Amino acid sequence: MVKIALVMLSFLKIVNLLRVFEDLSFKITVIATCMYDLGPFICCYFAFNIFFSMCYASLGSETDGDLEPGHGLGYFGRLVLSVWRNSVGKLSFAVYPTVFANSEPTMIKNIHIFMIYMVYFTQIMWMFTMMLNFMIAVIEETYADVEKVKGFHITKNKAQLNL
Repeated sequence: MVKIALVMLSFLKIVNLLRVFEDLSFKITVIATCMYDLGPFICCYFAFNIFFSMCYASLGSETDGDLEPGHGLGYFGRLVLSVWRNSVGKLSFAVYPTVFANSEPTMIKNIHIFMIYMVYFTQIMWMFTMMLNFMIAVIEETYADVEKVKGFHITKNKAQLNL
């Protein structure tokens, strides 16, 4: 654990020292500002991820075969990972073998499957389409704001290195 912390802190120090170069200084400032601006978005993103995972768990949906080796994550952990993968573009359909194993009438099974797919399509439309486009808009706005005062940030970063 100490080695990982040491490597991470060394990396951050190297990145900090690379601010002396004008092009890298601007890019590092943009990345740092984007991380700060994306804080509330990331919280909402994870909240929606948990929400959709809870919806799938309450409906009895399961993950596809790609996530089956992750037994250490548990059922809910695999659902969270599946929702996250769907939200970043690696789409996989909802799987529902336990619904077919039930001895419910066919009409109830069809309604159950319909509800699973309604949650799936809602999740894809909201997480993949809306939230990803929102994140792109936030990053674009941050980049434009930092570019307006590019000279100021370059001078400020050089001055901070002289302290």
